[in-house]
Amino acid sequence: MTEREKKNRILKEVIKPLIKSAGYKCGGTTFYRECQECYVIINLQSSQFNNEEMGFDFWFNIGVLDKKEVVDINDVKKSDGGNSPTREETFLPDSGLLHPYRSNGYSIGGIKNGQPIVTDYDDAAARIGSDISQYILPRLDFVQNLEDWDKLLEELIELNNNKRNHLLTFFYGATMLACSFTNKKFLEEFIDNGRINKQDILENMDLLQDVLKYTGNNEEEVKEFIMHVLQ
Repeated sequence: MTEREKKNRILKEVIKPLIKSAGYKCGGTTFYRECQECYVIINLQSSQFNNEEMGFDFWFNIGVLDKKEVVDINDVKKSDGGNSPTREETFLPDSGLLHPYRSNGYSIGGIKNGQPIVTDYDDAAARIGSDISQYILPRLDFVQNLEDWDKLLEELIELNNNKRNHLLTFFYGATMLACSFTNKKFLEEFIDNGRINKQDILENMDLLQDVLKYTGNNEEEVKEFIMHVLQ
């Protein structure tokens, strides 16, 4: 299978059946479930830059649509996420940062260390299917109105607002910015915001190893850049 075929097969054979089995109807690229006072929306969006060379990225815009805003069902089918939408990483462990098939959303194929990625279809299908069935759909089951959605969002944001996630975000940023020391100002600003401090970074350098498993960057280069940031 090509990477495009793998992505399309995951959508057709994994994602759509799982969401539909949870009581959602499908209109184009939008899944929706009617509740007491709203519709729960799961909108599938793909990157406009998808191709065999760069890979195939897609993600979910998840939110609710107030029934008061709906004139007819086409408003629901055309919704790209409804009120206060978020994306799937909000629901995932570690905010999806340590996920083998995520970069800009879910990613099938692409390039790593200058070489094309050959995605393990079975593994990718199982992992993405697990995200939907274990973390996304069960939490959405409790949403019946806008207040439920706002409460769920608050809970998820608070759950993700922890030192581990902030450190993972820092280390991912370091892998992307290590190409030039002039980029250190962006990570310095991250530290200045008070979410983590320099000691936190030094004491948790083992998390960098976890990040490097997925990014494939040169470890010594990234470490040198981090030390430069911490000076």
